[in-house]
Amino acid sequence: MKRFKQSKSINIFTGICLLVLGFSVYVYSQEHPSQEHPWPPKKTAKEETKNVSSEFSKAVESYIKETIKSTGTLPVRDIGGKNVKISGELEFVRIHKEKIVLYKDNTYFACADFIAKSADVETNYDLDFFMAKTKDGWKLNKLLLHKINGELQMTYRNNEPSPLEKGHLPSQEHP
Repeated sequence: MKRFKQSKSINIFTGICLLVLGFSVYVYSQEHPSQEHPWPPKKTAKEETKNVSSEFSKAVESYIKETIKSTGTLPVRDIGGKNVKISGELEFVRIHKEKIVLYKDNTYFACADFIAKSADVETNYDLDFFMAKTKDGWKLNKLLLHKINGELQMTYRNNEPSPLEKGHLPSQEHP
């Protein structure tokens, strides 16, 4: 008989717990209707960054191909703002996708490698692209000469393009 009383009290306790749990779920569902939050959930910041980086990379590659096709070169400037003449046929090699960063606001940065072929001479160029994401697509803000044949032509200080100082090693190579 004692065992039956314990079983009955456990069943009553379990029933009360289920009743409280059911009531809690009901109250919570009234406070947070199912349509309040979108499903599936929005992309996480990491997924969004990955998508923008991929989109930016494609925009840079598209810009490169279209501009080289129409003009034969790219509108590269040095740190002083002067146009840089690239001799020979410019060939795109790659974008350093691991170095794509959000530079400022909606402006992204990427470093890309090129080879210019002129007669028997090949010159390696490292160019820095700054493009902004606008409502109309991606827009080139600036395109800077970073290296020629591996030799730095400019550097960055506090994430800003900066001229090289003779006798000083650069504090940062990229933003």
